[in-house]
Amino acid sequence: MKTEIELAKNHLKNYGYSLVVVKDGVELVSKERGIMPLLKICEKNQDILEGAVLADKVIGKAAAFIICKTKLKEVYAEVMSESAVQVLSQAGIKYGYGRLVSEIMNRDGSDLCPMENLCRNIDTPHEGIMAITNFINKKKRGSDIGAGDTGEHNV
Repeated sequence: MKTEIELAKNHLKNYGYSLVVVKDGVELVSKERGIMPLLKICEKNQDILEGAVLADKVIGKAAAFIICKTKLKEVYAEVMSESAVQVLSQAGIKYGYGRLVSEIMNRDGSDLCPMENLCRNIDTPHEGIMAITNFINKKKRGSDIGAGDTGEHNV
């Protein structure tokens, strides 16, 4: 029988999800890109996250700060940044990764990921989450970021 983290990793790799949370047979999944799926799941499912495991395509420092807000017992990323490892280690969250990178790059590889850049000089999860929230709120006022289907459902 597969462990929950093995099940989450399997679903991430084989079903095209960008994020998978597993706890006691309940699965929350998303196919959205970026940090929004993690933010939405954390915002709407805090009770489910305690003791759950998460598998994600990419975990950078910003995502690690958000994960620190949860009570997840373990996380896995196909790609994880060194700064995310440091944040998760300091928080005592068990982690694993497929590939460790120095920094998370943007989608076309030309520069740092905007969230990674935003959190680059931030040292605490509280400050990181505040910066992320402010950034997203400014974006929402200027566009429809985060609008529409959350992509979350029970499998």
